[in-house]
Amino acid sequence: MRSLRRVWMQVELLFEPPIIIHLASLPTLEEMCMDSHWSDADTRVSQSTSLFSSLRKLHLTGIGTTSDPPTYFLSSINPASLKSLMLLWLESAEDERVGGMYLRSLLSILFTNGALQLQNIRAAYRGDERSLTNLLIGGGIKPYLRSLPDGATYLRSLCDLTSLHRIELEIDVVFQLSDDFLVQLASSLPHLQCLSLVPRILYPFHLAEEAELPTFQGLLALVKHCPYLSVVRLAVRTTFPMETGDTNAEPPQPLLSSPSMRVLELFTTPVSDGVDPNMVAFIMFTFSNLERFRVVLPAPRDESYTAEKRDHACARWSSVMEDIFAAQVAGGKDVDRAKWYVR
Repeated sequence: MRSLRRVWMQVELLFEPPIIIHLASLPTLEEMCMDSHWSDADTRVSQSTSLFSSLRKLHLTGIGTTSDPPTYFLSSINPASLKSLMLLWLESAEDERVGGMYLRSLLSILFTNGALQLQNIRAAYRGDERSLTNLLIGGGIKPYLRSLPDGATYLRSLCDLTSLHRIELEIDVVFQLSDDFLVQLASSLPHLQCLSLVPRILYPFHLAEEAELPTFQGLLALVKHCPYLSVVRLAVRTTFPMETGDTNAEPPQPLLSSPSMRVLELFTTPVSDGVDPNMVAFIMFTFSNLERFRVVLPAPRDESYTAEKRDHACARWSSVMEDIFAAQVAGGKDVDRAKWYVR
């Protein structure tokens, strides 16, 4: 076993401390998958071991269960060589803050323990669109995805992991951030290629109206500081930079363009009256090479935003999207219409 490079640990093995200690001492072990589903095992590693000195990829299954051994495991090893971390969620908590609090703890552990080479971090649920919808919507009390206000409170430590290339935190909530946090995040992560902070399924969501939400100004910060960014999946407010407060004025010249951007999926708000042409011009210039563009609008909530008003908002966004799509095709771009839609 001295040359072992990859191992998958099943539940029963977590009850055998000698196995963990032996694996920790292997200088060749680069990838480990730990299935901790419903396990109460103690996976803390003795500090006298080599602490997985060559570990590059770590997959942790069973996040979200009543006990979380991976937290103890991460806090007891030295993840200095770790480059990829995959967290597979299995359960959705009734309190929407639970997932955020777990991530905050985990990200803090990663930074404190020196995971400064980490390039990819992903947290997601297992399953296809139908099974995820059943898990996050079908078994829930309310027929919409939940939002988590003040998302920066939970994700602040991402800014300290400056080697990150891909961030995919696609759990059971839509993270609501702010322009200020997006600016901080973007300026801290110059190598960022993918930023996804919403669930994988595209489904109407509940928006915490009193909480902050980034605007297109925040998207511009990502464009400015992250030249390799190709995938963005975020909740934003449909407000974009204008040279003047007059929405009937000629559309301003956007300041920045991102030729690398290929996928843009926005959990966003309705388009305001009178800004449709400006919105088209802004997106066409800033994200000129889009291959996939999808928009999700909030679920109806009360008389101020009824199902009928939501349908109207979807139609407005669809019109904007059709104009952008037509311009792409007219410009000779090979774009798949099935990858462009509003929900």
